[in-house]
Amino acid sequence: MRYRFLQCSVLVGFLVCMSGVRGYTQDSSGGTVYLLTDLGTLGGTYTYANSINSLGRVTGSAETASGAQHAFFWNGKMRDLGVPTKFAMNEGDGINGHNHVAGWAAGNSQDAFLDAHGTFTDLGIGIGRLEETRPILVFLWR
Repeated sequence: MRYRFLQCSVLVGFLVCMSGVRGYTQDSSGGTVYLLTDLGTLGGTYTYANSINSLGRVTGSAETASGAQHAFFWNGKMRDLGVPTKFAMNEGDGINGHNHVAGWAAGNSQDAFLDAHGTFTDLGIGIGRLEETRPILVFLWR
């Protein structure tokens, strides 16, 4: 499972629900209640949440109806950040308090990007493995 902690009480990631479970779940002792929020999709079959900011806005990636992987921004409604023609796919990896999304886009190359309210900027940083690049992305969008 992929997940990130913002605070002890906030978790983003993904959950596979075979029976379509939504809403509240209680543990066996009856003491802990979790609120599950269905972010929706971009028309495909999956959505992965990678990061949440202090305002509750979320970014990650989701499959489109055509099967492509696109970065998204969620603030109660899913918004496709789109993929510039130079790339085949992208993923939002972090979101700051100004709702700027940092992530990576891949095609013939794999580059870091910044999306500031719908304005996509290719940062021109060729990246290899995302694990090695994540600290760079975090620094750039803070």
